Amino acid sequence: MHNKVVSMSQAKDTLLRLFALLRLIPTEPQRIASTTLLEKLHDKGFSVTLRSIQRDLNRLSLPFSLLCDESESPFRWSFTRNAPLRLEDMDAPTALALCLSGSHLATLLPQTVLDQLNPQFRRARNFLGDVGNNGLADWARRVRAIPNGKTLLPAEIALEVWRAVSGSLLECRQIEVAYRSRSKGGVKQMVLHPVGLVSRHSISYLLASVDGYDDLRQFALHRIQSIRMLEAEAKEQSDFNIDDYIAGGRFSQRQGDECSGLMKPDTHLGENARQIEVSDDQTTPYLFR
Repeated sequence: MHNKVVSMSQAKDTLLRLFALLRLIPTEPQRIASTTLLEKLHDKGFSVTLRSIQRDLNRLSLPFSLLCDESESPFRWSFTRNAPLRLEDMDAPTALALCLSGSHLATLLPQTVLDQLNPQFRRARNFLGDVGNNGLADWARRVRAIPNGKTLLPAEIALEVWRAVSGSLLECRQIEVAYRSRSKGGVKQMVLHPVGLVSRHSISYLLASVDGYDDLRQFALHRIQSIRMLEAEAKEQSDFNIDDYIAGGRFSQRQGDECSGLMKPDTHLGENARQIEVSDDQTTPYLFR
């Protein structure tokens, strides 16, 4: 019985070692030397010899489509590009790109995609935190992008709102919303036909037509009080092009156009100042009535 337990424990250790070994092997054209694999396995706590690793690699090369470059010693190993199963660990460039892009993609990707990417974002942060003095890991700690002007906190969007809006765009379905109008102040129920989404500064806008009308309007996502995705298909705007829409000056004065006149603050300005904050402790008195 004791021998059986020892045998099972050894088999488990071997399986874990093989799994760790495969995770260390990159995809071509990147390669890794067998001696480097030995060092990394030792760092992970595995007691193994170079000869054992070489034997493991030879056994795994066929079922896992491993390539061996014998042009230099020690031999270099990699996965083929069409390997049936890739278990390699994340590399530093990929981790850096994911780490820096995560916050920028939060209001641009559908929630279903974000749900799938969030484990990768966490894995990237953990990877960069574990690699020590690697130059690319230091890059994430040393590089920041500062916008022109005071940074505004993103308008808070309820998770269910973002999930339904992104889902309706993906599936071309209508949505029923309770929308709080900035100009009228009240909450209005309406059915929308979404056609696009634009993130501008700290606010994300849904481009959609109201059921029964053809003109496109902009709906700030943080003003949606409740939302329900309907089974009905959204009305298609065959001539809609989001780049042309933006270039037409729908969100701001077009570059090169002249603008003159007296701007008088009103309640809309005060309302925006209260909803789009620059810090968590901002207080905005009602200056405009």
